[in-house]
Amino acid sequence: MKKHWFGVAVLCFVVCSGLALECAWDESVNESQSLDPVALNALRLGDAVPGTPETCRSACCNRSDCDLVLVTFPQNQNPECVLVSCWFQNRDQCVLQPSNGNGSQDKVYRKKVDPGRRSAPDGAGETHVAPMLLVPSNAETRETNQTNQTNDSLCRQPVKVGACRAAFPRFFYNTTEQRCRSFIYGGCEGNGNNFDSQEACEETCSGVTGPVLDDPAPSGHPAKALRRAPVSASELCLAEPITGPCRAAIPRWFYNSKTGNCEQFVYGGCGGNKNNYLSQESCVATCTVSALPSAKEPSPGDKELCKADPEAGHCRAAFPRWFFNHRTGNCETFIYGGCGGNENNFNSRESCFATCTGSFDSQGEDRRRRRAAFFLFIALAAVAALLLVALITVSLRRRRLSRRSSVVSDKQELLPEDTHSSLESLSAPDGPKPDVA
Repeated sequence: MKKHWFGVAVLCFVVCSGLALECAWDESVNESQSLDPVALNALRLGDAVPGTPETCRSACCNRSDCDLVLVTFPQNQNPECVLVSCWFQNRDQCVLQPSNGNGSQDKVYRKKVDPGRRSAPDGAGETHVAPMLLVPSNAETRETNQTNQTNDSLCRQPVKVGACRAAFPRFFYNTTEQRCRSFIYGGCEGNGNNFDSQEACEETCSGVTGPVLDDPAPSGHPAKALRRAPVSASELCLAEPITGPCRAAIPRWFYNSKTGNCEQFVYGGCGGNKNNYLSQESCVATCTVSALPSAKEPSPGDKELCKADPEAGHCRAAFPRWFFNHRTGNCETFIYGGCGGNENNFNSRESCFATCTGSFDSQGEDRRRRRAAFFLFIALAAVAALLLVALITVSLRRRRLSRRSSVVSDKQELLPEDTHSSLESLSAPDGPKPDVA
């Protein structure tokens, strides 16, 4: 009997230990943190429902696709919990941020990651920029949908910015050009042809051909953006780096909009802003993406490309870019909205000159025309100056000759009068005639 109870106790211990391991919570996560609204592709598993932290965690334990519990405390209402799936394409998409200090009582609980179930690749801890989407509870997760899709149909889907107005750099596969191009994702209502990096796009879609598929009709439960303000491009790339009030010394990267480069700075460990990246690669991927020019050798079409006027596009981001001004023969800056536009759009001044000055024989046709016009103007100005000098010289000579002739004529006119006056003054006056006797 004792052996029987001992066996039952051992079995219960093993089962309970297994259940505890299955739903072990990460103690290193500070529950006063919050889920960053820019968490990439983190999926809400249904609407918020009433519940305490204990019941919420219990509900999460009952779902294998639940990785994080977000407990909110609405004013004058009961607590509500949201279950979140953090994993997409084998990457951890949940980004936690410190509490903003506004008195919020929200709590967050994170399951421990089971290495045997999921493995995060290098860079999975980086902060990626995109909205967290709300998916109805009766809808399948995006991960399952995309797993069931073939690469062919996924890569042939049309590029889709979506109805939201955020500005998230992404890549899509262009079946016409058979290469991956960058675009700006609005934040919601996208499709599967939407990749975090050019490498992921090429790995999935390289070699796919065929016409672009029709955009499927929207389902009865369209995805909605989480009701939090999206991060703007000015916060991500145009803000000045902020060390923050803490005293750590963590090397980070920020985008310098004045130089157009990603540069290092020292981060204190808390506070700061969104222009703060773990690596130079993530900084470059976020702030220097555009409708990138082809990496192929310059073609004869580059000449017309470099004559095009800059186009900001129809999106509302604000990325500093370079374009070739064929009127001045120089590469100049402009603000790119993030989508649309034309190919006269470069990430750096160097790439602009490398593409366009070669197309214009180093100096450009327009510059040669201006140079010829300049020399013609100088020549005409010199001729005009010589004519003016000659005219002034002739005028002075005529004036001198005129003065000389007038002096001679004056002397000729005055001489007889003087002589006549002298003779008259020397002649004796007429005396009285003598009387004749």
